[in-house]
Order: sequence, then C-alpha cells, then structure tokens
Amino acid sequence: MGFGTDPQMLIDIKKYKKMFNYNSIIETGTYAGTSSMILSYLFDNVYTCDNSLDEEQIRQERFATRPNITFLLESSLDCLPKFFKEIGDDKFFLFLDAHWNDN
Repeated sequence: MGFGTDPQMLIDIKKYKKMFNYNSIIETGTYAGTSSMILSYLFDNVYTCDNSLDEEQIRQERFATRPNITFLLESSLDCLPKFFKEIGDDKFFLFLDAHWNDN
C-alpha cells in the first residue's frame, strides 16, 4: 500500500500538509519509488530509503528527474538517524512503509 495505490492516503496527506504546513517527508520502504515520486510533487524535500537492490534501476531512472528526492540504499534503522540529522529541527511527516520480510 502506498500513495500510488491508496487514493485516501493521498487525500489525507494533502489535508495534513495544508493543516501543518510541513515541507518535508520521510518514507521508509521505497521499493520502486512510486510513492516517493508522487510525494516529490507535494513536498519540497522527500527523504526515502530501502535496503533492497531489486528495484534499483527503476529508482535511479525515476529519481534522476526529481532533485528533491534524497534516497539511501540502507535499512530504516540506518537511514533514519541520517535523515533526522539533515532535517534538523524542522517539522516533517514520517511515513513508515518498510514492512517486508523479517524487518
């Protein structure tokens, strides 16, 4: 499930973005990057990570056109502290979507 397959999620994130005026979002569990791409049109900064190489070529092609997406090929455990450090004290949304396998 993600912003590309669940229209209600997209409605909700637009509503909350307007309500809170947050300009950054972190997504864990990038997979092929569909949600990240959608979010990159709504937010100034999209931070996303995934520890799978399965969809790496697709992500590289998609993200090349969207400079506001920061992607790390790492687990959530490793990338979240880096994203938090980069964002600093700014307010942001956190979409925890990494939920596959043993993780």
